[in-house]
Amino acid sequence: MDWSRRRVAVAAVLATALVFTACNDGRSPLASAGTATQSETDSPSSAGSSAPPPSTLDWTSCGGRARCATLDVPLDYSKPTGRKIKLSIDKLPARRTDERIGSLVVNPGGPGGEGLSFATSIPLPAEILDRFDIIGFDPRGVGESTAINCGAQTVPAFRKVDSEPDDASEQDQLDAAAKRVADDCGAHAGDLLPFVGTDSVARDVESIRKALGEAQINYYGASYGTLIGERYLALFPRSARTVILDGVVDPTQGFTAFLRGQTVALDASLNATLDGCASGSQCPPGGARAAYDQLAKQVETQPVPTRTGEALGPGELPVAALIPSYDPSTAAIFYRGLSEALAGDGSTLYTLFQSYERSGSYPAYAGVECTDSPHPEGAQAYQAFAASLIAISPRVGGSIANELLPCAFWPAPVHDITGPVAAADGPPVLVVGNNGDAVTPYQQAMSVASTLAHGRLLTLDATGHTALNRSTCVNDAEAAYVTALTLPPEGTVCSP
Repeated sequence: MDWSRRRVAVAAVLATALVFTACNDGRSPLASAGTATQSETDSPSSAGSSAPPPSTLDWTSCGGRARCATLDVPLDYSKPTGRKIKLSIDKLPARRTDERIGSLVVNPGGPGGEGLSFATSIPLPAEILDRFDIIGFDPRGVGESTAINCGAQTVPAFRKVDSEPDDASEQDQLDAAAKRVADDCGAHAGDLLPFVGTDSVARDVESIRKALGEAQINYYGASYGTLIGERYLALFPRSARTVILDGVVDPTQGFTAFLRGQTVALDASLNATLDGCASGSQCPPGGARAAYDQLAKQVETQPVPTRTGEALGPGELPVAALIPSYDPSTAAIFYRGLSEALAGDGSTLYTLFQSYERSGSYPAYAGVECTDSPHPEGAQAYQAFAASLIAISPRVGGSIANELLPCAFWPAPVHDITGPVAAADGPPVLVVGNNGDAVTPYQQAMSVASTLAHGRLLTLDATGHTALNRSTCVNDAEAAYVTALTLPPEGTVCSP
């Protein structure tokens, strides 16, 4: 996601990490959405070309049809001839080269999410895979690109601490653990931390476009990837041919505003999940709500062991409880985990917690969140902020707020990018929002679509996070937009 917010991983990626057993759109031309300001010569034709454009990237095989390359980019774009860092890039070539239209750059979200494998696994419509090279990359600070190397010991220790302290001693323990994360990253990656924010990533996307040799690129961003797309439109509006924003972050919301709104939505989502299993053989005795509250009280003093030697404690339980908000299909797993944990085995709930933790790099996540917009600084100010979220959601407000407590001590300056993006010189933009999304609430998609000069909102009538491959109606709309520059009519609502 963006800045002040809880890391938002694409639901499809998150579900893959759970390694246990488990509409007609009439279409109108782009011009009907508003006339883009590029000249005809600035915009490529929707008719395919027989060969890719010249590229300065040295592509090599990396298994199957995938191709890999690296690109050196400035650490600090204000000093373009200064120190360089590495971006790792993957390409899945268009399946029908004689009908190829261009390149589609994709990002799975995060911050901290790895993008290389996303290019080769993203379940895009066949029409897009046929006619576009799919380009993925690990953003700066992440994975095989120049990475933020810190937190190997301090982050796991911090994440195990009770995120909702009951007294001053527990609060001191949490503050100290968070400060150790910040100090560790300052000591081992302090040179990178000022330059991993979203605008630097957006400038990297422009460097990738130039290296590909494309006059314009197409872009698909999920979750936090939508903020990258929005900032790309703000900085380089004429460099984009089409942009899809799926699971939308509102760039006008800073650290505290985003987390406050997300807490309201996630609390409601958790209540719906708990109320969704009140009785029956698949539900914990007494129902999910009573079971969760009983377990939450128990783990405060007696964490539940797992089969792998870990323990389910007060730091892990609320994270596990929010996984169904990302992917509703995991609710049955969550209910089973509650029953098992009350019987003495926390393995299933701990695996849900791990699926979230493994969805991205925490140091890279914090590196973006702590620099993209202002946040409470110092232990006392951050404690007051966390208390405000706990008041909204006693069950998960502390977890949502204190996940980013290291920001209170972060050793890098804020580069505030908060503000509306209109992109008057950019193309029409397809904004996709689930009206039941609690991770990036639907209101944000509505706001972004109305703020963009050429935004078109496409609604999926569903819960969960992002619409990726969840609706034939959405798939068809995205394919028509990217391949033929045709948007769905205003007010289109799709079903799963």
